[in-house]
Amino acid sequence: MPMSKDRKKITFNALLNHKAHNYKPMQIEVEKVIPLYGKRFEQMRDHPLEDAPEIIENRDLMYREGNTAHCILFLDANGNDGILVEAEGADYARKSQFISNARAIVAQNELTPAEQQLHQEMKKMADKIAGLAHRGEHHIYFGNLHESEIIKSLIVKSVAEMFPKEVTLQM
Repeated sequence: MPMSKDRKKITFNALLNHKAHNYKPMQIEVEKVIPLYGKRFEQMRDHPLEDAPEIIENRDLMYREGNTAHCILFLDANGNDGILVEAEGADYARKSQFISNARAIVAQNELTPAEQQLHQEMKKMADKIAGLAHRGEHHIYFGNLHESEIIKSLIVKSVAEMFPKEVTLQM
């Protein structure tokens, strides 16, 4: 059923498998993220069965252990997508998967727990501000919001998590 013309469409890149037997995933551990520059990402994406120097150089990082695949994630340095590879000792992407928006997955994984909590608190605060604005309040002071103290404390905690334990930050 086609969507109406006035609705915003969701768009992203993906692979569609023909008559897939199942979609049972396995545990993936990304051992290394490697950005591919220029046309290199397109070459790997369009010709995954060709030998790749990036795979050869990192062959020892790719293996399977039980239901866990240890892989390399190749990121499009100029875009958002990636290619997940477990070469099984080969010089090419013997087992691979195109990963839409892989950059967002990498970015999310790099956030500390406090940064993730800070992000959630900021969303709550934005919702509260939107509610106040909807009720006619157009001058909202950050300091008057209950969440402001939580956010200040999470900012300090987020910054502190970026340093060794010997460094302490206080508000």
